[in-house]
Amino acid sequence: MAFLSNTYSFVDIETTGSLYSTDKIIEIAIIKIRNGEVIDEYQTLVNPAQPFNPFITQITGIHESQLETAPFFSHIQNSVANILKDSIFVAHNVSFDYGFIEREFHQLHIPFAQEMLCTVKLSRFLYPEHKRHNLDSVASRLKVSIRNRHRAYDDARVLYDFYKHISQEFPEQALDFALQKLLSQPKGLKAFGNLPL
Repeated sequence: MAFLSNTYSFVDIETTGSLYSTDKIIEIAIIKIRNGEVIDEYQTLVNPAQPFNPFITQITGIHESQLETAPFFSHIQNSVANILKDSIFVAHNVSFDYGFIEREFHQLHIPFAQEMLCTVKLSRFLYPEHKRHNLDSVASRLKVSIRNRHRAYDDARVLYDFYKHISQEFPEQALDFALQKLLSQPKGLKAFGNLPL
């Protein structure tokens, strides 16, 4: 599998909290690329149909009042499924984003299974000399400013910038090897428990 010629969907979500079993998505953004070029983008707030801790508003800037008229996930599931189709699901701490989205589809009785790539693991693999690999550290290393940290589109954009950066810095053979080592198969819905924001 060639790293540079694959189709990827860079995904980021914001949620009502970090507890997989009870919390819900409040924002989702997806940047889809093929052969290194953006071919589609998707971004929306999502009505979680439940209140959430004001701490989430402090982190994201998203207020409950903004979500009152936002679509429920059931209203956007076709759009999400279509943009993710035939691509590798890429996220920072991928089990978090993938787990929440998989759960939403599961609750709608819709099968969902995609290959996954974690950019935290990819960063650790390619830059073992660095100790920190959270999104802020990656952005700082790339000298990329995140205009709205903890907003789905801006965070997803950092992942695309990271992809472009490593595509230029590393030979394709090294990237192919990293992909071979790190690409993971869907394992089916499971209880992830507490997961990082």
